[in-house]
Amino acid sequence: MQGVSDTRGDAFLEKQFPITSVSRKDIASLGATGEELAQLSDEDMEAIASCVGELYVEYGNFWIDLGNVVNQRLEDKMLVDRSASTPTENRDVFYCVPCMFKNFVLEDTQLEHKTVVGEEICIICERRIADLPEPPTYPYEVVVKFSVLFDMEASSPAEARSWLRKAFGAHGIEIVEWIWTPEEKKFSVDWRF
Repeated sequence: MQGVSDTRGDAFLEKQFPITSVSRKDIASLGATGEELAQLSDEDMEAIASCVGELYVEYGNFWIDLGNVVNQRLEDKMLVDRSASTPTENRDVFYCVPCMFKNFVLEDTQLEHKTVVGEEICIICERRIADLPEPPTYPYEVVVKFSVLFDMEASSPAEARSWLRKAFGAHGIEIVEWIWTPEEKKFSVDWRF
């Protein structure tokens, strides 16, 4: 960890926080039967959890996901108005989220979230933004439509549909509608995330 220093010492930097766990219920959600689950001992479950963890860190998106989540947590605290800045002069103005909600109509401003790097001060309340608690979050609904092309080999449309349902269902993606075009040997699928 070159270049990382903190006055609180190594114990602060090395403190570990659990990421996730795996349960038999998780495996059941993938379609395992009660009989299959009964065959998995606690030792099997520990081995599965260890393997999944290693795969996630080694081949999955662990480092990308970790960076994205950390940046999102830091971005949650601060908004910046860059409208007065130029390519040669930084005139960014910083706002904490609570002050922004009290003082702005979002549609009339060009604020964007920005990662807190440590010394930013809210121009309204004059507090150091990094020291503020996490602001509350609110549910927002976003509709996204996209097309994905999968080239796969299967013995039948039922096998292809089963594979897709299991693969995407494991990630919470629900298939809303299937349309099979026999002459093209093609599915059109509507998804719900």
